This record gives sequence, structure tokens and C-alpha cells, in this order.
Amino acid sequence: MKLRSDSFSARLTADQRDDIFAALAGGISIAEACARIKELTGKKPSGSAVSVWLTREGVRRRYELSIVAAAQASASCPKDADAQARRAVAQAKFAAVHSATGLSPEQVAQLERNEIARQRLELDRERHATDQRVARRDITLDRARLLLERSRGGETGADLQAQIDLALAEIQNLKHGGQQ
Repeated sequence: MKLRSDSFSARLTADQRDDIFAALAGGISIAEACARIKELTGKKPSGSAVSVWLTREGVRRRYELSIVAAAQASASCPKDADAQARRAVAQAKFAAVHSATGLSPEQVAQLERNEIARQRLELDRERHATDQRVARRDITLDRARLLLERSRGGETGADLQAQIDLALAEIQNLKHGGQQ
């Protein structure tokens, strides 16, 4: 971000800007920040100018953090581009959440662990449902084979036909993803 020459922040050194930003992020009031800036530069800025600067500086710093996180992810990720992108997004998300909410890294890590646990639980549910569908399919196939053997063996009758009809209905249900 280019500094305007008539801006109070242009009259501050980079270290002084860092100190003012840290103090504001640490909880001092805008009025106190204006007084500190007057001590450093000899001219008191308006409170609204400091407030606007604080917002823009916060955005700029989060953006710089995301650039650093992306560079770190790029350097430490596997060659897989998707994995690199996921890691960069996760690191940028971590930086944004931490700076925007004031959460400690431990709190953010706990939230991430909770999210991972939730995703694992969902995956376990999906696996269980898939296992049930596979087991149901296997049972239906075994039953169909048994009915075929009975039919080839010459067995006839209403009972066999009813069981064949039920097996065919179950096969149609499985084909269309239905569950009972």
C-alpha cells in the first residue's frame, strides 16, 4: 500500500507504525493513539484518519500473512498442486481467524481438531452406509443365485414365483439406490 505524503503514517517510520498498530490492537483508544502520534510527529491526526488507517493496515497485514503462508505452503507441500492449495488455504485461514478474532493458536488448533473429528465422523457414517449397501447387495445376489438353482432344478410353484418377484424388486431397488 502506497503511503500518501500528507498522511500521518507517512511521517512515521515503519517501526513506529508497527508500534502504533500493536498498541491499537492491544486495546488503546483512538484518542490515545492520536496523542502518541502527535508526540512522534508533532502533528495530531484526526481520530477518523487513525481509524481508517487501522482498518486498512489490518487488511494489509492479513494479506501479507496470507502471502507468507502461501509461500511457506508452496515450499513445504508435496508436489501435488491440490495438496498445496489446500495447505495454503488452511494456513491463510488460520492466520485470518487468529488475527481477526483474537483467538490464541491453541484455541484455533482446538477448533480445527473439532472440525477434523466432525469430518471423520461423517466419513465413518458414509463408510458404514456403504458397507450396509454392499452387504445388502451380496445377500440379494446370493438369494437370486439360490432361486436360479431352484428354478433350474425344476422346482415350480407360486411360492418360488413370489420369491423371484421379491428378489427382482430388491434388485431394482438396489439399482436405483433405494434403501429399506
